[in-house]
Amino acid sequence: MILWQRPARIALGTFAVAFAVIVSFGARDRTPSVVAETVARTDRTAIIESREAQIVQRERRSDNLKIQADRQLGYEDGSVKLLGNVAIEFGDGLLVAAEEAVYENGGDVVTIPGQTSFGRPNMKATAGAARYERNEDLLYLDPNAEVVLTVTDEADAVSETSISAERALVAQADGYMEFLGGVEILGGSQLMGANEIRMNLDPLSSEIESLVLTGDARVTGTERIVGTLEAVTAEEIGVTYLEKALDAIALEGDSRLALFTDGSVGQLREMSATDVLVAYQEGSLNTIVLERDANISLVGKEDGPGTAIAGEHIEVALDSGVGGFEHISANENVAIQLPSSGGGLQTASADSLEVLSEDGADGLEARFSGGVEYYESVAEETEVEKETFRRIVSENLTAQLDRELIGIDAATFTGEVAVETADLTGSAEQVVYDVATDQVDFSGTDEQGQGPLVNDTRGALLATAINVQLNGPDVKATGSVSSVLSSGPSEPDASSGNKRPSLLSGDAPIYVNSSEFSYSAATATATYTGAARLWQDLTEFRGNSLVLHESTGDVTANGAVETQMPLVQNIEGNDEPIESVATGRAGSFEYIDSTRTVTYASAATFVTEAIDLSAGTITLSLEQDGRSLGRILATGEVKLALEGRQMSGETMTYYESDGRYEMTGDPVRIVEELTVAVEESDPDSVECRETTGRALTFYVTSQALTVDAQSEVRTTSMNQPCPAVP
Repeated sequence: MILWQRPARIALGTFAVAFAVIVSFGARDRTPSVVAETVARTDRTAIIESREAQIVQRERRSDNLKIQADRQLGYEDGSVKLLGNVAIEFGDGLLVAAEEAVYENGGDVVTIPGQTSFGRPNMKATAGAARYERNEDLLYLDPNAEVVLTVTDEADAVSETSISAERALVAQADGYMEFLGGVEILGGSQLMGANEIRMNLDPLSSEIESLVLTGDARVTGTERIVGTLEAVTAEEIGVTYLEKALDAIALEGDSRLALFTDGSVGQLREMSATDVLVAYQEGSLNTIVLERDANISLVGKEDGPGTAIAGEHIEVALDSGVGGFEHISANENVAIQLPSSGGGLQTASADSLEVLSEDGADGLEARFSGGVEYYESVAEETEVEKETFRRIVSENLTAQLDRELIGIDAATFTGEVAVETADLTGSAEQVVYDVATDQVDFSGTDEQGQGPLVNDTRGALLATAINVQLNGPDVKATGSVSSVLSSGPSEPDASSGNKRPSLLSGDAPIYVNSSEFSYSAATATATYTGAARLWQDLTEFRGNSLVLHESTGDVTANGAVETQMPLVQNIEGNDEPIESVATGRAGSFEYIDSTRTVTYASAATFVTEAIDLSAGTITLSLEQDGRSLGRILATGEVKLALEGRQMSGETMTYYESDGRYEMTGDPVRIVEELTVAVEESDPDSVECRETTGRALTFYVTSQALTVDAQSEVRTTSMNQPCPAVP
């Protein structure tokens, strides 16, 4: 400044001239002489001592230094010591008050060894001691430095900023101040502290432009307003202002911040990162950017944990005034943890995350991208402590959340989705998880044409679309259903409850195709509908619908039923029973595993290597192995074809143990082909013998045939096979 650019001359010269003038005027008055009052010397090294000193230093016809003191001491080196009620006024308006001061070089350097105060327009300062370098306008305060800055706005409202520290350097003309040791700044709605603080300000108005807080740096809010800063800490904090309002707060190193809340669930509470940038707009919090090892936590329910978000980079666009947010984006090693409404915990990780408000929507939408992994766990309240979990991985995830961020309500996973629970695993191109209803829908086809796949203790299921009710689990599937079932035990499995029919072997997979499929865990029934087909090796069942009762091992089928299964039975001409393939057809089919019975109903047929049987209903009783024939019972328009014989009646029973057929009816009819030998040149003649009665018994092994007493025999010769029995 101009008043400081020309240093003053030594004040003693000015004092000497003034003193000489006074002496000259006194000599000319010729008044009686008065004995002068003697000044008691206090410092014998001083060359001049005076009392009630007043010094004015002028430059360019204006005062640039005024000094008052009770006592003044001048020294040979040109320095001056002022004692008692020292008041110094510099030309730029700086006022100094102290009990002792020493100035050198004509006032260019002023040292104050004791308590002092300084004043200047818009600034006041005090300290236990001070040093002022006039040429550079540098004021050193040490110890117990205190500075107060005042700013008047356009409405003449005055605001103050108070700074205290162990020591300070005030370079107001150069637009900065430095404070060291236990620094605290109180101004506006913030209390700041650090080991060191550098302040940049406007030299004329004292408006603070920026601050740098170093070492144990912290900023604390003094007004409890929801959504504003409550506390900020870091190794270093930079604060900038724009038009007298906060513009930004930059935190570096182990940065942490907390916001004021009113306890409402879902409000932003705490954040941390290596570095943080807090940006303001028109004096209100606008955005928070967290870099490296970033974390955010929100208010939870009833003092419980709230939602937490982590990532390498997180940016939050704040919803000013309500403690919430409009948008959150996170990148690199992103993880979110949400307490679910059911008391469990939901976590999700990904390469990136966006949480935003949809226009007109009540809730929020979270979009995860890249390497998504979702995990959910909840402890079930059962006699045996059991943890239920769901794990889903995918390329992308879109989740619906409520405003409080308490749990994901619904989630859509896309791209190479894999699902894992305690009961099953699954995969699909798209999976929709409805958390409220505990349902998962699998759909979509990948680039290789692979559709949804679900695996559980029963086996594997492929279909165009699969729905799973997880708390069963109950399963529904539609479109090109294909199942591969585990062969399973012949008795119910303790872990799964599955029991396979004894008709099937226990060492080979079971295949099932259909148009639709459903499984009920409560009843342990698997239902296949629409061109259903089940097969294992030589065993096969077909029908419009097919039901496996997996708790009992029973099987039922309806609509155009066709079966094929290996059957061990006695064959005429063989000493031992042999295994052959038996086929059956009917309107319905039922196998009861506990009794090892097979029933074909409605236009039933059953064909083996030994017999060809049709009836209204055919029931097979098998041995315990489920493959060896024990007995056959047929009712309703029974027709039986054996080698060389045809029989018909209303009922038929076959006993495998002795090869016995028993048939009843009104009438029972049997037609036998008898070969009659003729001349060698002529072909053999066939003789058809038809026998009717009310009951017959036929033994395969002995070819013995008995008919009741009311039988009638009629014989016809022909050179062609006998006609079928009516």
